[in-house]
Amino acid sequence: MRVAVSLAAVAAAYQLRLRGNATTGEEPGSNIMTPENIKKKWDSMDQFLEIMFVVGCRQKHRTDVAGEAREKMLAKKLTIAEFEKEIQDIQHRNAKELKQACGDITANGQKKCNMGCQHRWGDKMTDRVACNAKCKTAYVSFEKTCLGKVDNLKDTYETINQITKNQNKCFNNYCPEFPEVYTMEQEKAASTVDTRCEARCTDEAVEQNCEKKFTLRVDFTMATVEEKCNSESGIKQCMSEAGTTADTEDATCKSDGAKKCQDDLDACPEKDSDFCKTRKKECDVKAQEQCKKNYKATLAAEKKKCQDKEGADFDKCKTDTLKTMKDEYITKCKAEDGPTCNDNCHKKCKTEKLSECVENAKNSGTPTHDWCSYMWNFLSESSQVDKKTGDPVV
Repeated sequence: MRVAVSLAAVAAAYQLRLRGNATTGEEPGSNIMTPENIKKKWDSMDQFLEIMFVVGCRQKHRTDVAGEAREKMLAKKLTIAEFEKEIQDIQHRNAKELKQACGDITANGQKKCNMGCQHRWGDKMTDRVACNAKCKTAYVSFEKTCLGKVDNLKDTYETINQITKNQNKCFNNYCPEFPEVYTMEQEKAASTVDTRCEARCTDEAVEQNCEKKFTLRVDFTMATVEEKCNSESGIKQCMSEAGTTADTEDATCKSDGAKKCQDDLDACPEKDSDFCKTRKKECDVKAQEQCKKNYKATLAAEKKKCQDKEGADFDKCKTDTLKTMKDEYITKCKAEDGPTCNDNCHKKCKTEKLSECVENAKNSGTPTHDWCSYMWNFLSESSQVDKKTGDPVV
């Protein structure tokens, strides 16, 4: 389970501690501690809060982003490009939430700060008004700087994304075959690749891979197989004869059609008139169209006869030829691929170089940690109060 940390809540709690103690109802003089004990107590608390804030901040803006995107990638089977887009969407959402938090902290913090002024100064209106003015100044400055941190966060995300892209180059260059090792330490990644390659290089696995290779290339040889079987089965000769039969019938159809149209013209009372000539042309066109239909029908019928007569021999020839080709290919493929399978498999994932490349990409900076530390310093400095009066330091 990923850790969910509300940075706004941590920041608000920290400011409440510094500026809101006046609202706790503690009476002056109660639970008196020495200055040394007070300093030790709050220094320790500050250290603890800073550590928790930076850890939670890094988790939210780096680990949680990648984790959420990775879960969606596995569930939706996203591509690397879609995975990177998912990360950017989550980062955009985080920046939007931080911007909202800046406004919320300002509104709530200034209200609590004013309540602290009222509690501390009571009817001392001069001091109380001055305190309220400091609250306003402090939180106007806070909101402005906080919104600037939103822009800084966007820049930080761009740097993170560039580091991620560099890491993806490592994956593509050194281990495109086994993406499951990308998040593993080098030793475990190497062990995983050993296991995967061992499974890939059994006799059965090599044979299956050779069968896949043959299936991918068989379409390129199909024309040669069909040509061979057309000749051997007699279907080619039959098809040639079918074409001759169709051509003969087509010639007869055209001759008969032309004769009929001419006879109709001769029988026309005024054969030289435009009317009779137009009828002749229309007759010729219809005759030609009918002959085309007859030719197609005759050719299809003759080809079907060939397939019915010679088709079984053609299909058997085709099946037998492909089986022989497949057996010969797989035998040769196993002899070539089997002995080198393990070495070739390991070449597809060079875990040592992958680990070195990823580390170099990581070592190009710690933008998330740096931004979180700067954010904490900003929150800490903007929350300082005057130790004597309890008013905000502006």
